[in-house]
Amino acid sequence: MTNRQHAKILPDVPTATEAGYKSLEFDGLNGTLGPRDMPQAVRDRIAADGREAVAGPGLDSKPSTVGQVFNPGTSSEFAQAMNDQFKTVKRIGNTRGIKSASAEASDTQPSSGETIGAKTAQ
Repeated sequence: MTNRQHAKILPDVPTATEAGYKSLEFDGLNGTLGPRDMPQAVRDRIAADGREAVAGPGLDSKPSTVGQVFNPGTSSEFAQAMNDQFKTVKRIGNTRGIKSASAEASDTQPSSGETIGAKTAQ
């Protein structure tokens, strides 16, 4: 389990960090992206709707059976999580000498203004 939280289906399986491998910690992200000029109030509303949907009784049951961990948040939290993962993946690529298909792509990351959803961990 590379996510930071335990999966409901595997409560006794340690996370990577608990097993002594913090460098393997890596949450999967799911979220909604939108135009850069989307008003913050609209982003906040979409994120709130997403948090409400995840809190409902039916949504969590199926993804939980395969280890999906929901961690709904704000648009700012999702943007920060995307930025953190971009940096992690880039660092891994640099360490391993992996080059992106496009030099431009290797230095491009989503603007925080493009994120409007909630993040989840896998």
